[in-house]
Amino acid sequence: MVCYNIGDEDDREFRCVDLNGNHLFSQKALVPFEFSEGFATVWLSYEKGYCVIDQNGNIVIPAGKYDYVSSFRLGVAEVTKGSKRGFINIQGEVMVPIEYNSFYGDAFPIQAAYIGDKHGYIDVRNGNVILPVSINSKDDYASRFMSYDNMVLIDLGEHKYFYNLDNCTLIDCSKYKDVFAFSEGLCAVTDRKTGKLGFIDMKGNLAIPCVFDEPLCCYSFHGGTCAMGNSFINKQGKVLFSIPRGNKISFERGCYVWRNYSYPNVEKLLDLNGEVKYSGFRINSLGDEFPVAVKKENKTGNEKWGFIDKTGRLVIPYLFNEVYIFEDGFATIDEPIRSSSRSSSSSSRPATSSSSSSSGGCYIATAVYGSYDCPEVWTLRRYRDLILRQSIAGRLFIKCYYNVSPIFVRLFGSKKWFSQTIRPVLDKKVKRLNSSGVENTPYED
Repeated sequence: MVCYNIGDEDDREFRCVDLNGNHLFSQKALVPFEFSEGFATVWLSYEKGYCVIDQNGNIVIPAGKYDYVSSFRLGVAEVTKGSKRGFINIQGEVMVPIEYNSFYGDAFPIQAAYIGDKHGYIDVRNGNVILPVSINSKDDYASRFMSYDNMVLIDLGEHKYFYNLDNCTLIDCSKYKDVFAFSEGLCAVTDRKTGKLGFIDMKGNLAIPCVFDEPLCCYSFHGGTCAMGNSFINKQGKVLFSIPRGNKISFERGCYVWRNYSYPNVEKLLDLNGEVKYSGFRINSLGDEFPVAVKKENKTGNEKWGFIDKTGRLVIPYLFNEVYIFEDGFATIDEPIRSSSRSSSSSSRPATSSSSSSSGGCYIATAVYGSYDCPEVWTLRRYRDLILRQSIAGRLFIKCYYNVSPIFVRLFGSKKWFSQTIRPVLDKKVKRLNSSGVENTPYED
């Protein structure tokens, strides 16, 4: 429904039409009005005051009955008479007596109701008094209330309560030092004596004993698991898996991201069962959607970004200098690795193929065997990543190799003697590695 003014400043009249432009009714009013839940509060005039109309223009609450009527929300509206306030329903019945000085609260329909210097808490949908007006308003700075899983937390400092919006019951949680938010039917609480964390259910019963340390990333369950200390538990409190202490983990987009800031820097993408879906050098923030950007370690200092899906599969190769998260199916990138001119120039020199240069990998082997993706080079790449990088001497060798081999290949890679001299040596090395168990199947760095 759309309402627009067809009168002048002295005689305003608003015409209401449907989305097809069909006229429904006209209504005189001082200011424009909007419908909420099928009703609109209309300010008729200074003398007449406010009335409430339905979508057919019928007056359901006459002018003059109340000094003001707010918009309807969850079937009720706040009304004022003089300095007093209360709530009515859409039939005009008083749900909360018009005897309060003010109402406050973001966890609607639960409102803090004030009379003088004291306040209480009311469910304005039905007028149910949750806590009577007996709380000193001077202590109101310590109170807070918010809603999770239809459970409204009323935290008054020493006294804490949850109000169930579904069955209108109140749970006293004052015996706990801290209470947090409900998620998947459970809420984290802290034991006053030990400081350990556990969980209560929506009836206030202790579902998981208070035996856990502070969580790594959150106090919430996600897909039936929650991070507690360095362990991950299910809703029965059973430990599903653990990670080493000192690591950081966060819950993002239905997965856990395990970040390790000590050497070697390895970050992992875990599903809710703790299964590692991806392990690599860097995982970007997951943002609002997959795929997510991952960075490939490159000892030459020329690391590039690619993208993986939720299963850890590389769906966009390591091509980009800088990337941003996907939003609405698109991601911003900064300069791919190779331009068309670089691709054309490098294609004429097998020693510096695009695959080799983009991976920072086996320059000499690629020049000798003519491809970065062949059984011999797959074997050598596995040897580099799985064996050499596990020792200080091996990492030092790799660093020296990356500094020298590109220059060596650029100078001699196209020479016939280069391949004839190096290949027999590499063939023996590859054969020995295969015999020792290093595979020669397709390999992704």
